[in-house]
Amino acid sequence: MKDPKRPKYPTLATIAAAMGIAAIGCGEGTPYATSAPKCGNKGGGIAALPAPAPVWTHAQPDAIYFAPRGADLDGDGRLEIIVTGGNEMPATGEVVALDGATGAVRWRATADTQLYSSPVFLDVTGDGVQDVFVGGRLEAFMAVDGASGDVLWRFEDTRPLPEYYFYNFYTPFVIADQTGDGVPDLLVANGGGDGIRPGEARPPGHLAVLNAVDGTLFAVGVMPDHQETYMSPILLPDDGAASPTILFGTGGETWTGALWEISLSSVLAGDLSDARALVTGTGKGVIAPPALADLDRDGRLDIIVVTFDGRLIALSGATRELIWQYGLEDTESYTTPVLGFFDGDDVPDVFAVFLHGVFPDYTSAERVLLSGRDGSVLWQGTAGDFAMAGDVAVDLNGDGTDEVIFNANTINDPALAPAAQQQLFLVDSAAGEARPWGAPLGAAAAGSPWVGDLDADGCLDLVVPGHSADEGSNDGLVTRFRVAAPAPASVRWGGYFGTRFDSIVLDPR
Repeated sequence: MKDPKRPKYPTLATIAAAMGIAAIGCGEGTPYATSAPKCGNKGGGIAALPAPAPVWTHAQPDAIYFAPRGADLDGDGRLEIIVTGGNEMPATGEVVALDGATGAVRWRATADTQLYSSPVFLDVTGDGVQDVFVGGRLEAFMAVDGASGDVLWRFEDTRPLPEYYFYNFYTPFVIADQTGDGVPDLLVANGGGDGIRPGEARPPGHLAVLNAVDGTLFAVGVMPDHQETYMSPILLPDDGAASPTILFGTGGETWTGALWEISLSSVLAGDLSDARALVTGTGKGVIAPPALADLDRDGRLDIIVVTFDGRLIALSGATRELIWQYGLEDTESYTTPVLGFFDGDDVPDVFAVFLHGVFPDYTSAERVLLSGRDGSVLWQGTAGDFAMAGDVAVDLNGDGTDEVIFNANTINDPALAPAAQQQLFLVDSAAGEARPWGAPLGAAAAGSPWVGDLDADGCLDLVVPGHSADEGSNDGLVTRFRVAAPAPASVRWGGYFGTRFDSIVLDPR
């Protein structure tokens, strides 16, 4: 029997840890080293890289935390961690800014319902500090002053019901000014429908443009197939179209959908009927946003997308023709592919996650590293039985080959106590091996990690959302870990939506 005091985990498609030991400083008490001994390295390569060491943990009672982002809100050269959270039942929500060095709360802004989108940043007040925009359930979307944490505005749909309706907002995408006020605006998807049982008809989703200054609805269009949507839209920036090309998805776990493309001008006109389906699911939709990289080395970004029916597809950004396809039978996937350089050549490669089973019953999670050149398998392994969030890729030893850090959640193993568990894994791409990285972090958690250099000291930091497994605790956690490795010149895939939050791999070419 489930503990009624534990929070209800988020509806699967809507999206998508204290270790109890002393923190260590950069370079203290660790057995690994390369060219930056101050980070604690003492030789031995990836195989000897110790588990990341906790520096601080922020805990919030009765909360689930999602994908954190590191951002220098105030321009002082050091990053803050901004993360959304809350709970579905009872309904609460928050966005919190944490000091990257100490974990102290800079500010917190609350909402009446769960916030789960990853935050995006844009200075709309003109004070030189990035303001924060987040979304969540039941029309929740808000702008927060990055300096003070004061709420600048909350979205309100003034259109009459039942003719017009919005449900859940997802992660927005900053676009060029469309409203004529000189400030960039926000492209966002809205969809889902809390309380509707699986198999019942779902309300159609929407793409919308919001005025970032005041939150007013500037343009909105209904999905071309009148299906639901759970995908955060992205822009394909270099396809040469007269109006920017938007990629978005429709369908869900039990309803057919597709990956679509459409021009921003059509969205602004409120008409998505001319959208083009690039990939169509079979009885299921496309939930995870695609990733972008130049796989065929023609100078154009290609589209790498995973469908909920268990296919990973690479499409040419120039022609939309198939480059390669990989699939696993009887699997489903919620997770945006992670991109990096895993096999030693100059073509970006792909890391993807597939769940064995059928929603909502999964038996195992299988992960694959694939060559971006031809889709061939570089490594394959299973860990845990559930994955909703994305992972990260970063070169940990300066050899030019990226490693993958991923979260494995186990929620269906009755031998575990508590009945869910979160475990970090490290994939040594060059060796084709993976191993658990440190002790279990706590109960299963829905959020993606973030990796980068928080305090500009040249050493890597890893920020992981989690959930306490302590008896009697119901805390959502955000933990900063110190990694005993130097920060590379660029982190290939640093978190949800990549390092620059545009779903584009950082390519050294």
